[in-house]
Amino acid sequence: MRALRPNGRRQPPIRTEDGSATVLVLAFAMALVLLATALATGVALAGSGQRARTAADLAALAVADHTGQVSGGLVGTGLVGTGLMGTGLMGTGQPDACGLGERVAEANGARLVACRADSSRSRVEVAISLPWGGEVRRVAEAVPGG
Repeated sequence: MRALRPNGRRQPPIRTEDGSATVLVLAFAMALVLLATALATGVALAGSGQRARTAADLAALAVADHTGQVSGGLVGTGLVGTGLMGTGLMGTGQPDACGLGERVAEANGARLVACRADSSRSRVEVAISLPWGGEVRRVAEAVPGG
């Protein structure tokens, strides 16, 4: 029973901290959601960077291979095992080196941004678009074998 005031009215209830645990739990849950989002973003960014690096390496090797007129072509570089045979890159005549690099980059989910090829070195830059905007770019160089 609540205490009565001298005028006979009941005293208002004393305010407690009921519900403060709920606020703390919600704040903790929000922090966990933000941490999980940050981790997922980091993992996606790392994966995109690796995909871009692979696409750049393969495109640079294809450009250097074509530029250097290496005997054996793509078969001699070990790229056949990557599934390039099914992309129409083999047995299609003699496309220009950067056009070949562009098709190799696209076959690996990237876009060729820049390509320079001469008899001593090939240099390509590829980009992969990120789902939340922006892009990851990677550069690779290769020299013709022989």
